[in-house]
Amino acid sequence: MKILALKKRFLHIATFLLILLSLIIPKAVNANMAAPYFEPGELIGEPTGDFRNLGIVWEKLNFDLRPLNNFGESTVTAIYQIRNDGEKIPVELLFVSPGIKTSSVTIDGKKIAAETIKDPKLRPTWKVPSKVPTPGGSTEFFVNESVNSALKFKPTIPQGEHQLQVQYIVEPGISEPSIYKHYQFVYILAPAKDWAFFKRLDIEIKIPKYWKVATSLPMKREGNILKASFDKIPADNLAISTRFHQAWYVSLMISLPPVAFYIGGLIAAGWIGKVTTRKTDELKTRFFIALLLAIPLGVVSFLMLAGIGLYLGDVISNLSSQKGHFGNQYAPIYAILFFLFIGLFISGFIAFISAIFLGRKRNHN
Repeated sequence: MKILALKKRFLHIATFLLILLSLIIPKAVNANMAAPYFEPGELIGEPTGDFRNLGIVWEKLNFDLRPLNNFGESTVTAIYQIRNDGEKIPVELLFVSPGIKTSSVTIDGKKIAAETIKDPKLRPTWKVPSKVPTPGGSTEFFVNESVNSALKFKPTIPQGEHQLQVQYIVEPGISEPSIYKHYQFVYILAPAKDWAFFKRLDIEIKIPKYWKVATSLPMKREGNILKASFDKIPADNLAISTRFHQAWYVSLMISLPPVAFYIGGLIAAGWIGKVTTRKTDELKTRFFIALLLAIPLGVVSFLMLAGIGLYLGDVISNLSSQKGHFGNQYAPIYAILFFLFIGLFISGFIAFISAIFLGRKRNHN
């Protein structure tokens, strides 16, 4: 009797460890085995040109990323307070940002005409970092190299202070290192060092409500707005990465069915093993019943329940209004099949052990 009690304890401990393993496995697959995906973003940044006689009293740089929540277009607005301490002079401003074609550049409220430049020669300062920060880590960033044109503006700057305003849309880069898409922006600040002087830079980033965000420069977040001020150009570029933040209960509703039904399949396999041999006390008979009946039925029950769990998780995911912001929501098919294959062995083992030890008839006095 003591030996039988020890066997039962061992079986309970082994079953608990196997169930715990099955609970951890899907999460590990989701985080580590999902294949990353990258979509290049646009090159955006400060204008370049010959600014030896012009200085910037202050610049306000605004990023409105709120339309991302509804898959809309993001905008960048840069306002420069320029001071010309000399005579009235013409200036060439070169913008390589593709999105500027759909917007405008103004000086003191007057729109400036532009011409298209093919294959612009960019200075070495127009370089993007190979990696950008993300909420919880970092990931690669790629520039859309198919864009090989720029816009040239030729305003005439009178003596004194004037306001130059630039506004344009921008296509973000997209990275899918995990279950969420990360929307990435890199704004090149280095050309601003070419002005005669630069006194102040104010940056403001508006993001969708509750979204996660990471920036390469230190910024203070107040609600859904990030702000920072600098008395010089703080770096050669500013990198921004933001992603949708799913409510915990929605995430739980999506991830719970696959895990719960996976575990349920293992429990069902154990129950089937116990039931199939409960009417016999002969070890040899229980052994053959376990091989011919308990294991096949246990494996089939596991597969059915695990499949239902995956299906329910996908159905709930499709009902989410924000599904478009999901990246590698589930592991690749080969990873899913791999852990289903592992589950076959676990469920078969549990069914076999249950049939041998737990299905045994109890002795009656």
